[in-house]
Amino acid sequence: MSPQSNIIKIVGIPIGGKETASTRLRYYSFLEGLPKDQFAWVTFSGVSDFKDCSLVYVQKQAIPALLPLLKKLQAMEIGVIYDIDDDIEMLENVIPTFAGIDFIQLADAVTVATKKSVSILKSSTQKPIHIVPNGIDYYDQIEKYGVPSIQPTVTAIGSFGNLENCTEAHSKLSILSNTSKSIFITHPDDSFPGHIVPWHLETFIQDLRQLDVCLLTQPDNERGHLKSNNRLLVTLAAGIPTIAFDSPSFSETLEEAGLQALIVSCDKELQSTYSRLQDCETRRDIQLKGLDYIDAHYTPIQNTSSIASVFKSVVRTKKETTSRTTVLNALAKKFNYTRYLEVGVRDGTNLSLIKIPHKDGVDPAGNCNYPMTSDAFFKSISSDPSHEKYDLIFLDGLHLDDQVRKDIRNALLWLKPGGTIVLHDCNPPSELHQVEERVNDLGVPEDQLAWNGTVWKSFVHYRSTRDDLEMFTIDTDYGLGVIRKGDQALFSLPKTLAMDYSLFDQHRVEALNLIQPHQFIDWLDQQKK
Repeated sequence: MSPQSNIIKIVGIPIGGKETASTRLRYYSFLEGLPKDQFAWVTFSGVSDFKDCSLVYVQKQAIPALLPLLKKLQAMEIGVIYDIDDDIEMLENVIPTFAGIDFIQLADAVTVATKKSVSILKSSTQKPIHIVPNGIDYYDQIEKYGVPSIQPTVTAIGSFGNLENCTEAHSKLSILSNTSKSIFITHPDDSFPGHIVPWHLETFIQDLRQLDVCLLTQPDNERGHLKSNNRLLVTLAAGIPTIAFDSPSFSETLEEAGLQALIVSCDKELQSTYSRLQDCETRRDIQLKGLDYIDAHYTPIQNTSSIASVFKSVVRTKKETTSRTTVLNALAKKFNYTRYLEVGVRDGTNLSLIKIPHKDGVDPAGNCNYPMTSDAFFKSISSDPSHEKYDLIFLDGLHLDDQVRKDIRNALLWLKPGGTIVLHDCNPPSELHQVEERVNDLGVPEDQLAWNGTVWKSFVHYRSTRDDLEMFTIDTDYGLGVIRKGDQALFSLPKTLAMDYSLFDQHRVEALNLIQPHQFIDWLDQQKK
């Protein structure tokens, strides 16, 4: 095996160059701090580029239209990491239309910026959560231009970031009685009351170096309290003395750096702190402390080592199992299956990747050998005495409770002894994901949000009525329900559960007999061939 075959190849999304990449994605992909003998960033221009890719790193700015691509990546057994960064409020508020919920379901792991984010996110997902600290954005420019000299007097004060942050900083600076000019580095906007220097990636650090003092603010709400420290890291690394209004990430960073005197919580404290910074020796001391803190905690080697360990972990886990394709192939390999049936083929990607000698596909609009509905298929083979039963049946057809129940019933009739049925979409992450009115007559959703349908109702029905079956759901790929002949303790069904998503959500783990992918591997190891 050549050394190149061991390299983990990574694509970062969203893409489009440094100007459009997010702060974190820009840092981790363009800094090239990952060891080149272990990792390589791949330029993305189309899905064909993924054929040699090991991992896709999806940042929070990804758009819902990318969901079909991520589903294809799962079928191709390529690892996916979804980076929420500091946008945890979208999960705290449980906004069901936010595509991030779907990205999390399709991801193999989630990365966040802070410990607080982990504690919040744990209540919303059982996916592995890793802390990936912010890197120092614009690090290449900071190294290129070096540390600015501290000037005898403060001639310029200002801020940078999005328009909301700069507007807040402008309001705070208006209380200062001084002759310094105010500069705000952001995207141009005619409504902004102050002097804007347009943000450009390649000139940002040069523009920032015009400031003798920087003021950073966060929105004074829960969202602001969850924001990360990435802007403060940039000013500390660039050697710009910085006053920061009190927020958890800013305060924690400045306290660790021994610069807690730069944390302010009101206008009076801002005026007092700014007055002290008129002294050039005070500003020089602040600059040196900030640089020492960055050298001790945020070197590229330290930052990239943390994300490298996450990348390695996801690639290693992906080799075990996370997607429908890997689960189906793992079952086929374990039990030496020779006949496979897939109901709901669509573009044929999953069917083409199943490693079983004989494969039949059923889909009225799909790329398969039985272009018909599942009802028509099972009726046709029932009158053909030569048609053999199947070892492995994957049900991914029309995701409506009535139809799924019929598909399960027919699949059980056509299952060989020792065979397995797998159902897709058993574990909808929100109520909106299973609302039947969101789809047309073909079961196709009329918006960008993924649709899982009411497969869960069918699965729970059999979990509560058939003690001659063995059933569990793997918590991956929107829930992969596994059904085999065997035995199970019946789930005690509250009377209204079959019709009520909220009750299902309360009893989700017991109703689905939900297990994690590593538990499926353990179960598989215990089975006899």
